[in-house]
Parts: sequence; structure tokens; C-alpha cells
Amino acid sequence: MYLKARISYRLRDYKTSSDVLAKLNTLTEINNYYNKLLGYSYLQIDSLDKAIHHLQKSLLAENDPEYALYYLALAHERKKEYDKSIWFFEEAAKAGISPNMSQYHRGLARIYSTKKTYNLVLEHYEKSLQYLNDPEVYFYMANTAEQMQKKQNKAIYYYQQYLKSGHNNAEWQRIANERVRLLKEKEFMGRKS
Repeated sequence: MYLKARISYRLRDYKTSSDVLAKLNTLTEINNYYNKLLGYSYLQIDSLDKAIHHLQKSLLAENDPEYALYYLALAHERKKEYDKSIWFFEEAAKAGISPNMSQYHRGLARIYSTKKTYNLVLEHYEKSLQYLNDPEVYFYMANTAEQMQKKQNKAIYYYQQYLKSGHNNAEWQRIANERVRLLKEKEFMGRKS
């Protein structure tokens, strides 16, 4: 049954994976690894409370808690429990040594954006770029800077960084060019008055 659960999980058949692992869990106590698989499977099928339960169980005596903490952050984010999500993202970042560090900071930026704490949004996007230079982050930073009255020059700068990156999203490039034009025009008109 463990093999069937792992195969289903690898095939991204999270419903089957969760069903098999849940059945195994009634027969015996499953270990941290399988609790993490079960928790992630539940996360993928939107059984968030069950996901949180099994991901927390997977943390008991866990030597490498990074992924479980990250998945817990995602589960709490989906439940709109932002303070808990922030805590788990921060813990995942502390435990992190994987290439996912950029994702942890992007997750924190997303949540702080929901909370309209824009300085922290920009801070975490900056940290995200330290781990992975993803052009999309510049676009998100520009959008965030536009939300802040005193950061319009920063918005222009971030849009220009995005455009320099050569990212191949034609719609985003069009929007970035248009936003740069409008922000420069707004800046010029503000100086004239």
C-alpha cells in the first residue's frame, strides 16, 4: 500500500494518494515522511484542516522540516490565516537550505500585500531576488511601489528592470511600457504645477 501511495503521489493523483495514506494511517502509525506526503496531498485537494494536522504531525522529531513548514504556510494562507502563514513562511526560511528560498520570500510578500504592508512586500521581494533572479518579481515590485504614494520613481525603476530582463510575456511588457509612460507623464505634470 505504501508503494501505491508513493506512485499516486508521484503521478500527482493526490486524491488516491490521500485515500491510501489515510487508510494506512488507520491501520498503523505512519512516519514523518508519509505524514508529510499525506498533508501535501490533502493540501492539493483543498482539505486544509486535514493537511495542517498531518503536516504538523510530520514535524515531530523531523530533521529537515523545511518543506513541511512551507506547506503549512501555504495551507494557512489558503485559509486566510495570514499571521500563522507568515510565521510558517519565516520558519521555513530559517530552516531553508533548498532552492525554494525565493518562493518563501515571495509567499511572505504575497501575504504582506494582502495586509497592505507594502514596505515589507518590497523587502521580501528584494530577498526573493537574492535567491532567484526572476523577472516577474520586478513586475510585482513595480505594482507594489505604485500602491505607495512616495515610491512612484521606484515603480518606474522596477518596471524598467522588468523590461530590461527580456521576459517573454508580451502582455506584461505592454503593461510595463504603458505604466512607465503614464508614471513619467504624471511626474512631469506634477512638476509643472
